[in-house]
Amino acid sequence: MDRWLACAKLDNSFYGKRARALGNCIRPQIQPAPTSLPDKRFPIAIPMNETLSPPPRGSLLDHDGFAWLVFVFTLLLTLTLWQLSERQIERRTQDRFLYLANKEGIVIHTRMQAYEQVLRGAAALFAASVDVSRAEWHAYIQPLNLDRSLPGIQGTGFALVIPPGERETHEREVRAAGFPDYRISSLGDRELISSIIYLEPFDQRNRRAFGYDMYSEPVRRVAMARAR
Repeated sequence: MDRWLACAKLDNSFYGKRARALGNCIRPQIQPAPTSLPDKRFPIAIPMNETLSPPPRGSLLDHDGFAWLVFVFTLLLTLTLWQLSERQIERRTQDRFLYLANKEGIVIHTRMQAYEQVLRGAAALFAASVDVSRAEWHAYIQPLNLDRSLPGIQGTGFALVIPPGERETHEREVRAAGFPDYRISSLGDRELISSIIYLEPFDQRNRRAFGYDMYSEPVRRVAMARAR
């Protein structure tokens, strides 16, 4: 039985096929049965002094630590770049504000110089003449076209300082010149008063300032004192 079993086991081998082809006239040589059948799997050889063990814990911890290090570095880099960007934007905003403020300051200064030049020209007119009439004042202001060249000027006028005790005499003279409703508009009882007698353009809006006392208002009073 052992031999037949051995032949049956060798049935798929080269010798088994050849034995059937010869009509089983040749008895196959049966090798001693091995103590254990060979395994069709592919075993690995492990030395007797080595055993399989899981990966060391240190390698996993090192991998997690590196990931956290990269995360912290990226976060710090992002915060740093954000702060630099905020400072740059703030610096550009401040520079733009200073540029616009300086530009507007130059425009205002230039415009005020133009206003001052008009007043200096009016002062030169009075300095060159013994008595400037209303017609001469109109002839000086009209060619300047201040409503278009300097639209910030509502009107250009001349205020006459009236000595104490001559108010009524002055009002009669102006009324006789063609302004029957003229009177000095003054607040308070003061010895020194003034009155706007020339004003161009002499339109409906500026007529309300005709006869106004410039000394009635503190700011205008200071301006009158400096002009003298």
